[in-house]
This record gives sequence, C-alpha cells and structure tokens, in this order.
Amino acid sequence: MHNKSSSNLILSIIAILICVGIYIMVDNFDLQRKSQIELMESIKRNTSAIRQLGQQKINDSATSATINNKHNKLSNFHNASLYDKDAVDGGSRISATSSFSGNLNYIINNEGTVGSLWDSCNDSLGARSYKNPKIFQPRLAKSWKVSADGKVYTIELRKNVKWHDFTDPITKKEYTNLEVTSADFKFYIDTIRNKNLPCDPIRNYFKDLDKIEIIDKYNFKVIWKETYFRALEFTLGLSPLPRQLYRPDKNTTDEEFAEDMIKNKVARNQIIVGCGPYIFDKYIKGDRIILRRNPNYYGIKPKIEKLIIREIKSPEKQLLELKSGKLDAMGLTSVQWDRQSNAPEFKTVSDDIENGNKLSTEYNEKKKQALKNGIIYGDNKFEKFLYRRFAYNFIAWNMRRPLFADKMVRRALTHCVNQEKIIKEVFLNLGIITTGNFVPHSLYYNHTIKPFSFDIEKAKSILAKAGWKDSDNDGILDKDLNGDGKREPFEFTFLSIQNHPYQSQWGPIVSEDMLKAGIRMKIKQVEWSVYTEQTGKFDFDACSFYWGGGIESDPYQLWHSSQADKKKSSNIAGFKNKEADKIMETARKTLDINKRIALYKKFHRIIHDEQPYTFIYCPNAKTVQSKKFYNAIVYPLGMSPSLQWIPKRMQEQ
Repeated sequence: MHNKSSSNLILSIIAILICVGIYIMVDNFDLQRKSQIELMESIKRNTSAIRQLGQQKINDSATSATINNKHNKLSNFHNASLYDKDAVDGGSRISATSSFSGNLNYIINNEGTVGSLWDSCNDSLGARSYKNPKIFQPRLAKSWKVSADGKVYTIELRKNVKWHDFTDPITKKEYTNLEVTSADFKFYIDTIRNKNLPCDPIRNYFKDLDKIEIIDKYNFKVIWKETYFRALEFTLGLSPLPRQLYRPDKNTTDEEFAEDMIKNKVARNQIIVGCGPYIFDKYIKGDRIILRRNPNYYGIKPKIEKLIIREIKSPEKQLLELKSGKLDAMGLTSVQWDRQSNAPEFKTVSDDIENGNKLSTEYNEKKKQALKNGIIYGDNKFEKFLYRRFAYNFIAWNMRRPLFADKMVRRALTHCVNQEKIIKEVFLNLGIITTGNFVPHSLYYNHTIKPFSFDIEKAKSILAKAGWKDSDNDGILDKDLNGDGKREPFEFTFLSIQNHPYQSQWGPIVSEDMLKAGIRMKIKQVEWSVYTEQTGKFDFDACSFYWGGGIESDPYQLWHSSQADKKKSSNIAGFKNKEADKIMETARKTLDINKRIALYKKFHRIIHDEQPYTFIYCPNAKTVQSKKFYNAIVYPLGMSPSLQWIPKRMQEQ
C-alpha cells in the first residue's frame, strides 16, 4: 500500500489503509497515460535536479525550500497559493467514518481514519503541492539542502513552533508551551526502529536510512545509507513525535517502552498530540471525535474552526444524516452516486475525472461572484465531486496455506471471478478492471498485460491438470493435498467486512461462480476490528482490501519476501519470489525514471503470472458535501478540506 503530517508520510507509504473508492473508464486510458507521462517527466526533472542542488538553499517557487519574504514569511508555505484571500474564519465541518478502532496511535495502527486525524493534528517537514505534485513545499522546514549524491539532507527547522498543550492521561502531568526541536524527529525514527513495536509497514520504507544526526536545536541531517528514489519525499515527509507523551521516562528500555505503548499505558493512544493546524479535543467512544483549530499554529491557519468526525457504520445511515443536515460531507457508494443523489438538492460539480480541476474552479468562481452580490448561488443543498485517486481493490489468496500454494490454482480462481459483471452490477460501470499492483493511470502500469478472462470451463481444465477432481460426485472438487491419502474438498472461507457496501454485493457473485467450477467459497462477515486482527495474524483463507498510495509507488512493503512472515505486515498474501525481490531492490536505487519504469513493468508481469491477488478494479473518489463550503477545488492530489471556508451567513447551517 500521502504529505501533510506523519500520516501524510505513512499514507503516502502504505499505502494505507485506508478503505476508499476509485473509478475510471477503459476508453480514457490514452488520455490518462498522456497526463501521467507529463507528470512523471516533471518528476524525472525534479529528481535529476536533486544531485545538482549541492549546498544551495532551495528558494524558488518550484522547489520551495527557503522562505525569505520579509513581508510574508508564509508566502511559499505548503499550498499557500491555493488558499482563498477572501475567506473568513468560522464554522464547522462534520464528516463520518464507519468505525473507530479506539487506538489513535498511527505508529502502531495504520487505519485510514487514524491517518486522517494525524493529518489534521500534526505536520511534516514538507509535502507535495496539491496543484503541482512534482513540487515539494515547506511546512516545518524553513529550508533544506541536498548533498550532491542525494544521500544527505540538511534540515533547518522553523523556530518557535509549539506542541499542543496536553495532560498525560496516565500521570496527569500537564505539558505546556513546549517547542518542536530536532530531537523530536530523531525520536520518531528511533521509535519506528524499535523492533519491539508492530510498525513494520512504516519501518520498511526507512530500511536504507542510516541515521538522523542532530546539529543543534533547530538543525539536523537526515543521512541515507543507499540511494533511494523516494528519499526526498520520505525525508520531507518526516514528522516529529512527542516524547513527552509516548516516552516521558527516558530511562525506560526499548522493551519497556514498547510494552507501555502496546499494552500497559494504552490510554495514551486515546489522544493525539501534534503541532499541526488542529488540536485533538475529545473522543467520545462509539460516537465522535472532535478537533478544534489551533490558535497558535505556526503556518497558514485553516478557516474552519472545528472538525467533527462521527462514527456512523452504514453508508445508508450516513446519507440520511447528510440529508437531514446532521452531516456536512461523506464519501458516496456507487449506488448512492448514481441513483440516490440525483434529486434537485444535489448538484454534480464534477463528473469528469480528466477535467475536475477546471470544472470545480469555474463553479467555485460562480459561487464567489454571486456571494459578492449578496446571493447564495444555486437552489441545491449539496455538491458532488468525482475525481481520480491512486488505489485498487483485490482478493488476496493466503499463499501460506497449501490450498493456494500453486499459482495455477490461483489463476483458476481468477478465471472464476467475473470482473465485468461486478463492475457493471456492483459498481455501476464506475470502475475499471486492473491487472496489477499499479493503477492504470500510473506510468508504471504495464498496458500490454491483459486481464484473465472469466471462464469457468478454463478454470475447470486448469484445476484438473493440477490434480483436482470430484471423486465422490458431490459437486465439489477434491485432492490429496498433504500426501496422506486423504482427499480434501476444495473449499475455503472468504473473510468479509461486516456492513461493507461492496463486499456484501460482489462476494455472493464470486461464491456462486466458484460453485460452478466445483469450489465451495463460504463467506464469513466480521466487524472491522476483528477483520484487522485476523488478517494481521494471517488467520484467513482469502480476504479483500484496498491499497492506496500517491503519485509514486514502491511495492517493497507489499510484495518483498522479507515481509511475508512478519505479523501485521502489508504482504498480506505471503508472496515470495526471488526475481521480484531483485527487481524491487534494484528499482529502489534507480533514479532514472525510464529505467525504473522498465523494471516495474517487468515486476507487474511477474505479479500477473503468479496471481497472489485476483485484482478486481480501480475506483475513483466520490465525494458529496454541503454547498456551504467554498474553495472546494479538485486537484491532482484530490480535495483538501483545509483549503475550504464557510461564509458567515452560512456558518450556522
């Protein structure tokens, strides 16, 4: 499986977790590819420039490392040009999530909702511009310098950046007016390197990091052992971690510290302490989390004063709450987008993923012009936005189990999955079939690879050659899997998320088609917390996730053999392949974008051949929100609520 905070870093990494939609039409491939080529060529130029920076401070708008404008010290701050100069303070934004796990510590809990919370409460050194993703812009970093070989990054921090005040829920000690320093970044790295903590998904991306060397309170070096094509991104994605919350006693051993974080002092995982634009206010279990704007934020303050995230399990209930005015924003399911939000109260601002920025910008200008004339634009109550994201959905086969050890069996299983029917009937043609671990609009995607066909007879033929036959005429194939003379039926359990809007629909379709091939697929629905626990322990036959990421992607965490047997790792299928390992290891050190593209296209071919996943589709984000939000613009990296604002007359709506 990207950014604004430690979760920006991690969401960029994992590519998270996080659970989300993405849809693209097949006939848009050429346009998508052209757009992505232009984007990646820009990235190539940016990467090549790293080695030429030497000891110079980066002080132009394209690289945005040094801020020296005497009149406006935040003129080059992350996304500074995207804020609306006419915006006013005030109001709240109420969104929804299907569940809270209760653990708000993103170091050891990489759930998407937790990542979003850390996004709002903490900051990174820098992040990609939403408008021009090839550009990195500063946040906590005042400046940075890059060595000629691209391995050493010298960071200068802003001064007088303060941690949020808080009371330790364990000791009841109050912490106030503490400054963010170089030591807080070293503590972050020291923490994720603690082998006693279950944070392999994060740790893996820093395996080539040598150390953080503190120069003084506001200056430090990030030193990499090896060349890594994402070193700049991950260096600037570093966020500080508050030792005062997680490890106030410096005398504890690493083992004791980990035990406290995981087991003994978990009350500290019920709050979030950062230095970002919003302060964690309260967590009401089973109901909501409330964030309030940080009055002492060092950067450009968001205009919306309060963020409320409600726990509402079903999408149906979320839509009802939206219509009743008790919710301001939510992600729509395909059915909700296509059939349940077509009334006049809903206005589709953007349904063209190629022109989302143009359409949303033009619409926002109409709203603003009307507002200047004292008019609220349009008769609608809500606005809908469809835009591209980097993610895909799949069924993972647990290759640690004998039933799924044979790649020909996994291919046969894929032949039993009717992707076209699923996309048509479940996703209402709002998705696109994908064949591998890169999304079709990525430059790394290998378009010469065609999806395996839906073909029950071919599946039967493959399975017969693999030794499966119906020896007792009960309609289910069987085989002596263990060599003990006992024939085992071809049956398995698909672990599904309870109340999931899509799995509950396509799961039975797949099960029905599997039965036609002589395979019994049982479906077991469990709550999200149980689902993550079981999959984290690899206690499943088959399961399904969404993996998401950013404009760049490093598949190491998801596919390298070294991750296959680590509990809670992202190598959920237990995939091991020496050739794939070598490609991933080489690609990480390859700065030449064209050479890296060739490597990853070869890697894509291996994944397709091995079928550790049955890839289903790539979705798009489908967002609906109240019309009270202005400056709601779609950018290449999505939409950012932090850039939006609410006119005074609409703040009580």
